Amino acid sequence: MARRKIRTSQCDNCGYSFREGENYCPSCGQENHHPNQPIKHLILEFFESLFHFDTKVFLSLKYLFLKPGQMTREFLDNKRARFVPPMRLYIFISFIFFLLVGKTVQNEDKAIIQINQPTKDGRIHISAPGDQQHEEEDPDLTPKSDSIVRDSILKEEETMPKESAEDDLDTLDFWTLNYPYRNSELQQFKGRELDHLLLDSLLLSNGQEISFFNRQVLKNFIRGKLGDRSFDQNVRKGFIKYISILMFVLMPVFAFILYLLHIRSGRNYYEYLIYSVHIHTALFTFLSCVMLLGLFMETNLPLKLVMIGMLIYFVVSLKFSFGQSYGKVILKSIIIGFSYLLTLAVCLVIALGLGALMA
Repeated sequence: MARRKIRTSQCDNCGYSFREGENYCPSCGQENHHPNQPIKHLILEFFESLFHFDTKVFLSLKYLFLKPGQMTREFLDNKRARFVPPMRLYIFISFIFFLLVGKTVQNEDKAIIQINQPTKDGRIHISAPGDQQHEEEDPDLTPKSDSIVRDSILKEEETMPKESAEDDLDTLDFWTLNYPYRNSELQQFKGRELDHLLLDSLLLSNGQEISFFNRQVLKNFIRGKLGDRSFDQNVRKGFIKYISILMFVLMPVFAFILYLLHIRSGRNYYEYLIYSVHIHTALFTFLSCVMLLGLFMETNLPLKLVMIGMLIYFVVSLKFSFGQSYGKVILKSIIIGFSYLLTLAVCLVIALGLGALMA
């Protein structure tokens, strides 16, 4: 779709009289377009300028799916007019990807693992989605052995101190915070607002420094201990927010790793940055397809196939973009893969930590 221009006969900036077909003023460079238009036109113009949905999108996606590395190569050869600019395509695809990730993470039934409520014996069970929770039964237990186990438990309870084992004094030890607590003491905060005055008094009473960090850690620790559902939801939302930001930051880091491994080639960092944007766009596109399939399929097979496919895609695209032998490309792919996964793991931990801290 071509952008709708509201042309004028004269440049409002410098007074130059436009000739027919001139889109920009040759005197001052201002576009021959008047932006003061009804809101409907401005909304259409915004989306057209942001996504520019014409044949470029379909051609770019075709090259992205079927011709690994070729779009990058042609873009670097300055044959870029027929493709969507890399960052514009990345923004569009990443928007869809993180929207799907958010829906998936918010849906507990679709979570990768589920942490279930503790059973009567105090054990916490971790299960896959759809698994039914059953109490563990040992087929070898006979009524006699069951009686022996029950008697031993009763004897242990008699020898235990009156204070419950679950209420033993414990310590929250995290960075600058060293806060002793008992579970029974935390229960008194259930349903209460954990404001700054209350948190500061708790910190002072235990000799802890009053700071934003200590307040947030203590507040969210209490909320987590009390099973605050809003806390869990806010952590998930925060994780999606911060990982989307960190993934954007990760692209130039990935490009820099590529640049270091190809430093003898004499290429500019810009070339590896364009490749990095394209490869992340491809990854998000494939993973978005997997998540869409996950709405209709209860199997991890598509994800496994995409992961294998992305490894092959990465090697082929690297080979086509920078033209080295497959031996060198595979060796560099292994180095890049380990470096990237390590950096990605750090980003995931940071995103989760920020999500929990700011929940």
